Amino acid sequence: MDISCLMVLILVFFSDLLSLISIARFNGKPSPNFDVKAWEALDVDYIKTEYEEFQGWVAFDNITSMMNAIAMFALLIPIFQVCWILSGRGKRRINTHVLIMIIAIAGGMSELIANLLMTGVRGGSAFIARSVELDDWGLAEEGIGWKVLELTDAMASSLVTWVNAFEYLSMFLIFFFLWMEVKFEHMRIKTLKREGQTTEEETFDENWAAVGVIIGVLGLIEFMAQVMRVTNWRAWTIITRLMSMSSMLVLVPIWLIMLGRKLPRLRTAFEEQQEREGGFMGVRTNEGLME
Repeated sequence: MDISCLMVLILVFFSDLLSLISIARFNGKPSPNFDVKAWEALDVDYIKTEYEEFQGWVAFDNITSMMNAIAMFALLIPIFQVCWILSGRGKRRINTHVLIMIIAIAGGMSELIANLLMTGVRGGSAFIARSVELDDWGLAEEGIGWKVLELTDAMASSLVTWVNAFEYLSMFLIFFFLWMEVKFEHMRIKTLKREGQTTEEETFDENWAAVGVIIGVLGLIEFMAQVMRVTNWRAWTIITRLMSMSSMLVLVPIWLIMLGRKLPRLRTAFEEQQEREGGFMGVRTNEGLME
């Protein structure tokens, strides 16, 4: 088992565990006493109760967000290794592999930025609810400050949703392009053998690439669900969670285990092949100089 894949698998496991606790703590609801009608009516007493519950979970939610970002960034390590091997150390289809790495970095950055923004939103909202006078603003209606806080918090969370949604789109693009590259590599090796060239090359398994495509398709569905949550927050949130749990809890670990078992052998074979080619080129160069 490749050590980098094993470390990423551990990070993904802890990230998934925290996410599951976050979902299960209130039986999938945003809070223990969540009431859609009370929220839509901006009931002041209800909002106060929600923020009292919210205060005790700020640190946990922030840790969960940062673990998700770290796990996503860690996933870039095996992806980069795959691109490096498939490209033959930057010699084959370099444009596609550079594009995959750029998309991967952009997806990781979007996840990091989204989670940092949400950490700031939670901290700011908790501080305002705890320290600022929100009941009496000298107006006829009391508690107007709580309504303003709830609306601004909802607006900030919606903004972060769009930033976070790009992560799932990037997953689809990454795994789709990797699947294409594995198909091209198998075709190249078959062509070499058909032409009678002796080759011991092997590449990544097509079944492994197919698992990646499934992860990518689920990511695309999750991207669309994230965007559609503005039309029906509850229904599309359920779809988002189902897609996320299916990919992160089941498919991504399977993908990492399959890759981890294959990667050490492929990396060793790749390095040996590069050394042989380098030695051959060195001999040719020396012969040319002697002539």
